[in-house]
Amino acid sequence: SSVHLPDSSEHLVPGSEHLVPGSEHSALRTLVDERFLGRKKVSNTLMVETILILCTGHFLTLDHLADLLKRSPDTIRTHYLNQMVKKNLLELKYPDKRTHPDQGYRTRK
Repeated sequence: SSVHLPDSSEHLVPGSEHLVPGSEHSALRTLVDERFLGRKKVSNTLMVETILILCTGHFLTLDHLADLLKRSPDTIRTHYLNQMVKKNLLELKYPDKRTHPDQGYRTRK
């Protein structure tokens, strides 16, 4: 029961991959928790490094990143993702449709 998740959220469904210890989501959440050490404020460098780690090898949506990082989607997009795409640190899943509803971000190799 989180203020960020409605009662109908897929994250709260019994058996959801998001609740299974050892799931990829659980492992990524643990990584973020370890890197941020419970701090609300983290440096820009630490946030960028963490996003690059999270997006290595697969595309993550804005909503998934916001959930993992415990930040609002607007904050993640405005302060990090847009700049990281411009700097060629991240690639888009749908580069020709920047506002695609399932847009994903992956670390460039």
